Amino acid sequence: MAISSLSELNSCLTEPLTLVNLRAIMLLLTKAHYADADNFGTFSEELACVATDPDDPAGKLSIVLDFIPSTKNPSPRPAIWVNLESCKFDKKVIDNIAAFSDDNSRTVYVKMQNVVFTLTHVHESVDIALMMAETTADFFTGMRPHLMGTLNISMFEVTEIGKPKLPERAPERYFEVDVVIQMMFSSTVTTNIESHRLKKFALDLQPE
Repeated sequence: MAISSLSELNSCLTEPLTLVNLRAIMLLLTKAHYADADNFGTFSEELACVATDPDDPAGKLSIVLDFIPSTKNPSPRPAIWVNLESCKFDKKVIDNIAAFSDDNSRTVYVKMQNVVFTLTHVHESVDIALMMAETTADFFTGMRPHLMGTLNISMFEVTEIGKPKLPERAPERYFEVDVVIQMMFSSTVTTNIESHRLKKFALDLQPE
């Protein structure tokens, strides 16, 4: 999914829940939060320096998906990297089978997806990076009931704010602070047999 504007958020919230769509939702919600310093609560003055137009690619804060810094690809700063860390599957029913059709031509499988996102907050100041992480955690904690209802997911939890890290061998000095968010939801897969199974047949024998 190509994400070009915050205006796409409403359509993302109503589309089927896939990992691609979930990444887009997390990205766009983060952009919406950082669009106005009034959203930062206690830190509204300190973080006014990172409030930015979410549709301006040259804004004061870079909010991007799955950024991996390297010496050839240095981190834009300040920044927030929205990273999908993992998606693990748990059994919900025996053999993952939830239902069959009456003629056994269709099988519905169900699985529980356990998804973890890490939002990495990057700034030259360790205090600003930590405040960014805290306001992000507060925002998603407040959004929890709405997201669970809108997305029909069974769990949405902000589980951790990590300690500030100073990356080794970085070309410039900057700090990273992670916010970890975990969510769980069930999804279904339906398989269909191409040809309808013949369950009964009859012979009509007529005397000659």
